[in-house]
Amino acid sequence: MIKPDVTVHVSGPLFSGAWRGFMRQLMGDIEEVVAEAGVEQVQMQYDRSLRHPTGYHRSRVQHEANRTVDTNAVYGPWLEGTGSRNKTTRFKGYHSFRQATQQLERQVPRLVEPAVRRTVRRLNG
Repeated sequence: MIKPDVTVHVSGPLFSGAWRGFMRQLMGDIEEVVAEAGVEQVQMQYDRSLRHPTGYHRSRVQHEANRTVDTNAVYGPWLEGTGSRNKTTRFKGYHSFRQATQQLERQVPRLVEPAVRRTVRRLNG
């Protein structure tokens, strides 16, 4: 049996190792878009829940290090319903972050699709 000489040349991001950078970029893009959407969801929950909004607490919700956070350490847990005072008062919290998380979990596939498509195009060379 004669074996033919075959030469295969491969190139592109998958073979050069550039895919690692593309994946890091994808993860950063996903974290950013989800964190921004998280802030928007919490803000919408506040719009529905807060009875006497002053804007101060709303302004303290932002994304840092690609996470949605409440930077108001004093009132944040109480408004959310996770503070120690919620156990001793009638106010059980708005649960805005919990509700926003539930909404966000349903939206994530749609939110990250553009970044995933962009990365797949880059990976295909």
